[in-house]
Amino acid sequence: MKIAPEQLVAHRGHQDQFPENSILAILDAIAAGAKNIEFDIQYTKDGHIALYHDETMQRISDVEHKITELTKDELKQYSAKEPKRLARRFVHNPIEYLDQLLPIIKKHDDITFFIEMKEESINHFGDDFCFSNLKLLLVDEIPENLILISFDLNAVRRAKEEGFTKTALVFRDWQKRDELLKESSADYGFINYTRIPPRQPITASKPIMVYEVRYPLIANQLLERGAAAVETFCIRALLSNS
Repeated sequence: MKIAPEQLVAHRGHQDQFPENSILAILDAIAAGAKNIEFDIQYTKDGHIALYHDETMQRISDVEHKITELTKDELKQYSAKEPKRLARRFVHNPIEYLDQLLPIIKKHDDITFFIEMKEESINHFGDDFCFSNLKLLLVDEIPENLILISFDLNAVRRAKEEGFTKTALVFRDWQKRDELLKESSADYGFINYTRIPPRQPITASKPIMVYEVRYPLIANQLLERGAAAVETFCIRALLSNS
């Protein structure tokens, strides 16, 4: 089955070839023809919103710190390079921020961007801190192509109250999917495809997107079972097979 671009989500941009969540990775996913792009945010100590997946910085920046415990100025001395995976190819790639990405999101209004508010930041600061700083940056003009997603059920539910037109819940318990989707008022669900029993139809009260899919054969199988979209680190590879 031919995979349509709308059935793919670029997980952290084109992460296979670039540092995850970097503007380089996101721009390459756009250039490849991605119609859906997911990226992660963590909060700094002083409320800036970093494009970053982990709270701890060891894997991405090779330092023993936490994003949530440093200010933006303190983070300037570090990079987002993923040295174990990418060696020294991106040693000077800076830690980047949502305010740098927003113009790209607004320019590409034909692309859906899924912004994942990481539960580590919510647990560390509380959702009042996270949403107030996010709204301060967005200035109450949330782009319609920006969809907030999170593992944190309360954050997903609150996002609608804060002005997001659509939201998605990332969850782990397949058996409780409809209960969780209803409780969060989410428009979509995201789940690791390995948490779904093999060969079981991928159906729910809301469209389900599955991650992490690397190979076209698996992507096709999941779509045939009912997945609304598959999320992949390898967006170029899967688009080339679409």
